[in-house]
Amino acid sequence: SLHAADVAFALEALPLDDRRSVWEQVTEEQAARVFVEVEAVVRESLVDVTPPESLVRLLTSLDPEDLAYVSDAIPPDVLSRVSATFASADRTVFEDSRLYQNDSVGFFMTREWVAVPETHTVEHAIRDLRVRGELPPQTDRLFVVDARHVLVGSVALQALLVQAPDAPILEAMNRDTPTFGPLEPAADAVKAFERYDLVSAPVVDEKQAADKQLLALF
Repeated sequence: SLHAADVAFALEALPLDDRRSVWEQVTEEQAARVFVEVEAVVRESLVDVTPPESLVRLLTSLDPEDLAYVSDAIPPDVLSRVSATFASADRTVFEDSRLYQNDSVGFFMTREWVAVPETHTVEHAIRDLRVRGELPPQTDRLFVVDARHVLVGSVALQALLVQAPDAPILEAMNRDTPTFGPLEPAADAVKAFERYDLVSAPVVDEKQAADKQLLALF
């Protein structure tokens, strides 16, 4: 079967009538990912030809960040129905994501990351990972925070594995962790990712000059 990106590309290339025919053949399991992948103008045309109940089912399967990403194309009544199905924590994520312009870091950030207290040892950190059982996508390092959840630094997973189990996590930590603010242009962050070969970076709230509250991950 085709990947969602391939289906999205095909839909973008087709005239409206043919696009509708192909869209109607996309399985429910794949439709949500395709809906996120297509260009905005195509997404709007898919909304026009999708029955409201089908659209609600499709959108309910999205995570809060993806729902916020496509929200401009969704009728307000449908959007309200879908967001009402979220648990309170996910609803907060969805509402927070909509606060940011679609060209800002905050619009694209995810709240899935792994943070460990600065008081942990390497063994404690590894134990926390095992308890999780599954890591968030694009996890290449852990973020070390103090008691106020202020970012102290990060630890690459490779560094974690070569340290002695009883070593303080601070010994494996890199304090020079690139960070971004939620209001920064996403294009600038993308350039930094390319320049420094980053997989992930923390999004922080600058409460004071030296007080960076960990908000999310870009």
